[in-house]
Amino acid sequence: MGSVGVLISILLIKYKRWLVTNPTCSIFISALIVSSVIPLLTNSAEILLQRVPKAHEQDLKEALYDVMKLNGVCGILNLYVWSFTNTDVVGTVPSPRLERD
Repeated sequence: MGSVGVLISILLIKYKRWLVTNPTCSIFISALIVSSVIPLLTNSAEILLQRVPKAHEQDLKEALYDVMKLNGVCGILNLYVWSFTNTDVVGTVPSPRLERD
């Protein structure tokens, strides 16, 4: 997309003598680059901050519900969940609280 903008800018400068097209094209290409980088930075920040992706929050609630349905489990003391990669979510339940007989 940037190459097409540069070619159009060159043609307009050569044949129409519109010198303003070069900085305009540069600003347009910069806006395209920034708009494509923002989602990448957001995704990388979520992984580095070990945040659970929004797409997996409902899956996490269902998994907790399934753990609570297990015989003898009456509560969860600690739950740790984080993003490992873009697609993998890792979690641990180190000590489920068990009912005593």
